[in-house]
Amino acid sequence: MAIPKYNEIILPFLEVLSDEKEYPLKELVDILGKKFNLTDEELSETLEKSGQNKFYGRVGWARTYLNAAKLIDVPRKAVFKINQRGKQTLIDKPENILNYLKQFDEFLEFENRHKEENPSKSGTDYEDKTPEEMIEYAQDIYYNKLKNELLDKLKGTNPYYFEKIVLT
Repeated sequence: MAIPKYNEIILPFLEVLSDEKEYPLKELVDILGKKFNLTDEELSETLEKSGQNKFYGRVGWARTYLNAAKLIDVPRKAVFKINQRGKQTLIDKPENILNYLKQFDEFLEFENRHKEENPSKSGTDYEDKTPEEMIEYAQDIYYNKLKNELLDKLKGTNPYYFEKIVLT
């Protein structure tokens, strides 16, 4: 079996969380690897340039989309738990999860933020870009995602902690 795409991992990710327990990301990666019957070779496959583990990265993107649509809660760093919206998603069993997520304002905001921050330089879709342009585009998306996550975290901290960060 080929390594599933990130959008093919989203619903199985939620299914694992359906027992309402908290799961660290590493444990979720292991469980999902077994759920997809991935071989040791597939589980250790990496991206050529960055050396990042391919399956781990795809599970990470599935998590990003689930979190953007507020289908999961993050009680602690890299620990996830299903919430009511996620449970309803499992009941609904959407055929096209990416279209389903678009009903949530939080997910649309997440999508729009990326479109505004990463407009196509040529005005065409990413399929029209060269591999080098796609890599540059992906790096921009990752940088902006990280920047926004850090800003969201900082906005949610107490003033004392924020001041400590600024002075460091």
